[in-house]
Amino acid sequence: MHHLRLNNKLKMKALLRFLLLCYATISPLLVSAQHRMPQDSWYLDREIQIPSLPGLYHPRSIDISESGDVYVAEWQSHRVSIWDESGNFQGSFGRYGGAEGEFQHPSCIYVSGIEIYVGSWQSHEIQVFNLGGEFLRAWGSHGNGEGQFYHPDGIWVDDNATN
Repeated sequence: MHHLRLNNKLKMKALLRFLLLCYATISPLLVSAQHRMPQDSWYLDREIQIPSLPGLYHPRSIDISESGDVYVAEWQSHRVSIWDESGNFQGSFGRYGGAEGEFQHPSCIYVSGIEIYVGSWQSHEIQVFNLGGEFLRAWGSHGNGEGQFYHPDGIWVDDNATN
């Protein structure tokens, strides 16, 4: 159990670092004397810009592999992008469509060991890939019956399940 907590702490630290970098793509953080309130006098009188992450387009969900790579489900670009924990782009997979390995608005992602689970909002399915982005399998369709989904928006895999 202690090992599990350590992995979760490492994932959280990497996740927070990556979220800070993602925030920079939306709105650079500027700290200057003209934007301060009187109670903020302890700030330095200089401008600070956080670096951006070029190519990240409308991230919807993220997860981190055991190696520290960050996998981002990008809603508008219909792909999954892969980044290292420092924010360097490593690659991507997927595109718009309804075939294997294609997405219609990827809405959720979960990395479990050596597999990546991606939920596709419009196609109402879950697709599974290896860590390199190679398609392995998929299931689901539109509906509320067994094996069906209505706009999947979250994934959780029990890594300790026996069946």
